[in-house]
Amino acid sequence: MSEHITLEVPEAIMRLAQEKAERTGRPMETVFAEWLERAAWFDSEAAIPLYTPFFDNTDEVVKAMQALLDSRSEQDHTEDNGG
Repeated sequence: MSEHITLEVPEAIMRLAQEKAERTGRPMETVFAEWLERAAWFDSEAAIPLYTPFFDNTDEVVKAMQALLDSRSEQDHTEDNGG
């Protein structure tokens, strides 16, 4: 079950969400919902810490994982639309 909420977000975040929504052809609300879900998992006590010898710092790991999630999300959306 989902809930409807009202958020006040910084202009820069709103711009990023609008760009992603336009790029993927999805509603901005869906983009925000996905971002919030991912953030909840990253912030969760149940989240498994990431370690890989290929990155020297956590920021690079997070950026790489975000890029992977974004690309998979866009692939899923393309497949859903028959693309």
